[in-house]
Amino acid sequence: MWWYNFLDLLAYHQSFIELILLILWTIYIIFSVRTFREVKRQTELLSEAYLLITSELVPLDESNYDDDDVPSTAIDLFIKWYRILLTSIPMALTATNYVVLTLHNRGKSDIVWWKINIRASVRPETYLSKNYNSTGDYETWTVEYENRRDIIAPGNEIEIVIGRHLLLQWPLNWRDVQ
Repeated sequence: MWWYNFLDLLAYHQSFIELILLILWTIYIIFSVRTFREVKRQTELLSEAYLLITSELVPLDESNYDDDDVPSTAIDLFIKWYRILLTSIPMALTATNYVVLTLHNRGKSDIVWWKINIRASVRPETYLSKNYNSTGDYETWTVEYENRRDIIAPGNEIEIVIGRHLLLQWPLNWRDVQ
């Protein structure tokens, strides 16, 4: 019996209920559209610029580089330790390599600015430490965007010579077009 009373009440207020349902569906659609737009915007922001860095050691005799491509701080550190090794253990010296970083742009927009802070550490083993009182050394330098040729277009890459073969650590800062 109460069921029939409820159905009569619904039939009496049907137009009011349809209006409320229309308003609720409109609110739902508006918020859904806004949510999907924000998700799309966030996804595009994540995929706009993506910088991938790889490093490799390029032997001197196989490279197109020379010491003019290497920062002077890196050359000074290399020459200092090369001389130390030459006087203390010359048999340990072998052919050296250039350390080359390749910056790949895997994103959708140009990378127009980048900066790499490098800290090169020389850590002698126990033989040099004990016999020659050598504790090691480190230097820091910065390699950064200089001119238009250093802009990395989507899908392209550039190579940067950052020094001779050393133990290296580098934090990276970069900014894309947006």
